[in-house]
Amino acid sequence: MITIRKEQGQKILELGGGANPHPVSDVNVDVREGPKVQFTADFNGPLPIQSNEWDGVISIFALEHIGYPHTLNFLKEIHRILKPG
Repeated sequence: MITIRKEQGQKILELGGGANPHPVSDVNVDVREGPKVQFTADFNGPLPIQSNEWDGVISIFALEHIGYPHTLNFLKEIHRILKPG
């Protein structure tokens, strides 16, 4: 497992954590519903998440499932939802 240092007060979003989200993630978003998924989203389009909201994003298992034409937009969406800095 990847070790992530999360400081107190930081909010970490996981994209594509499915049934096994990382322990430091606060919210797990996936394309399919599941018991550990807070809400679903289409990763090939705009994410239904406010801009500049998250201190960090984990997406260990999702990128290889994004269609090639949508990969850059997915990464831009991650950049959009991250807080500056």
